[in-house]
Amino acid sequence: MASQLSTGILGFHIPYIPHTGLVLSGFEHFYGGGIQKQPPHVVTSRMGLVPCERISLGNTFKQDFEIDAFLASISPKFSMHAYDLIKNNCNHFCDELARFLLGTGIPDSIVGLPARVSRSPMGSMILGLVGGGGGGGNPNDPFRSFGARDGAGAGTNHAGAGAGDRPRAVNASDQLRAPLTPSLYPDTSGTSLVLSRLEKASSESGGALNLSPQEVSLLSRLSDALSEGATYTPAWVPVACSLCQRVLECWPASTTSFPASLLVRLLAKREDCVSLLTSPSGALTLLLKRLAEDPQGWGLLSTNNQTFQALCNALSSSSVRDSLGCRPDVRSPIVGVICRELEGEVGDFRLLSLNLAGNLIISWNKAGNPEDDTLCDCALQLLRGLLEKICIDKSEEFVAKRLALSFALLRAAPFRNGELKALALSLDLTTPLLFLVADGKTQVSKDYAKTVLDFFDLG
Repeated sequence: MASQLSTGILGFHIPYIPHTGLVLSGFEHFYGGGIQKQPPHVVTSRMGLVPCERISLGNTFKQDFEIDAFLASISPKFSMHAYDLIKNNCNHFCDELARFLLGTGIPDSIVGLPARVSRSPMGSMILGLVGGGGGGGNPNDPFRSFGARDGAGAGTNHAGAGAGDRPRAVNASDQLRAPLTPSLYPDTSGTSLVLSRLEKASSESGGALNLSPQEVSLLSRLSDALSEGATYTPAWVPVACSLCQRVLECWPASTTSFPASLLVRLLAKREDCVSLLTSPSGALTLLLKRLAEDPQGWGLLSTNNQTFQALCNALSSSSVRDSLGCRPDVRSPIVGVICRELEGEVGDFRLLSLNLAGNLIISWNKAGNPEDDTLCDCALQLLRGLLEKICIDKSEEFVAKRLALSFALLRAAPFRNGELKALALSLDLTTPLLFLVADGKTQVSKDYAKTVLDFFDLG
């Protein structure tokens, strides 16, 4: 659209409105809701930003500790509140990081484009209408839900969409009181590969998986059924879910757990599948059980990754969110896994854990006040996982998200009677908050911690 309309509106041609990211060692760094680090395929699948141009910038000789220190030093400049569409956007971040890594920045045609647009008569008027900048907390910011990663990166250019609003004064309390947004993992790019592996295995002589003609026929059509916007023929639903269950029960984990778990994630997007996948013997229940009881039992991190994403998708299904999130057989192992991974070193799992915690809190809030005496105990375990070791979390973006989730959990409908608040006080869970208020590394973490303390009447 920019390529088609820019000349007529602005008087000069714009091939695209750029969003840039720098890639180093397989991770893309970009600015949106703070400094972020993601594998490029995650950015593509989560945000739909398919690269339209890649530019090789060269090799850097900077060490990891130098890059980490640099990113920490510029994080206040590129915080979630400091975004400005003209003066301080994703392209400025990439340019500054590239200059540190390589001594030269990214092309000026990218960095200088917003300023060039603002100098044109129509561009100035348009920017005045949409707002010259925007904070990372803006709901229109497509990257605000991403969690930052520890580390650094440099390398290629992504071009897609990126925009913001005019900066506005929003205090920490207002930000934390904003409704949580469910995390969803809808990417279907691996569907064909997974189904082909299933079909191949079904045809192998002596194989453990003996498919019926109906199941073989289903596999040939399932790719279309799982695509975005597709609707299921009801008869396919139990067959697909049963197939996943059989795969996970009889296939050797070393060769088949990943495609099976990916298929479960794709099915978990569908509300008519969730109840079958999460039945006592369902495929997602089986994955969760294995993940909770023996996290290394499968030997494949990618399988656990898919399991986290499948659980997020299942909890995001509006028709089952209330009942699923309040089921003790589901919520207890989920909380256990979340708390365990929050103490780990793998950034992807820590982010997935936080996203899963958010979906779980949403489900509890939607449930209102269920007649379940153990729910508060489960919520207390999650709150401890979020707060107890927050002060040693090296990622300031993760710290902010942990505080936001803690605040949302304390205010969720089932706990408005004050029971969870009282239990948290008895366990001294306010001590980390007091430390952050006094010695937090960023103003955001200090403000957020102060807001949570105010909820305890200790601010």
